[in-house]
Amino acid sequence: MVLVLPGMELAQDGTADEPPATWFLMAHGSGKAIQAELSLPLIIGNDGYVKVWAERILLDDIDTASGVTPIEVEPVTTPAVHVRRRG
Repeated sequence: MVLVLPGMELAQDGTADEPPATWFLMAHGSGKAIQAELSLPLIIGNDGYVKVWAERILLDDIDTASGVTPIEVEPVTTPAVHVRRRG
C-alpha cells in the first residue's frame, strides 16, 4: 500500500521520485524575544545531530518584552476502557 500525495507522483517502478523531506521548526526564547527558524537538514550523522543544512529560513523575532499570554489547554484525560473476557 502506498500513499501518493499531490506533488509526490510515483516513478515507473512504483517508487517515489524523491524521499519525503522533513522540515524542522526550531525556536529559542530569551528574556525579550523568541527567535525561530524553519530548517531542512541535508545530512544527519549517526549520532542523530544535523551535520549540514540544505536550507534555513530565519523567521522574524517575536517580541516578548511586554509579556506573553499563555494559551489555555484542556487537560488530557485517560479514557476508561472496559474489556470483557469472551466465553
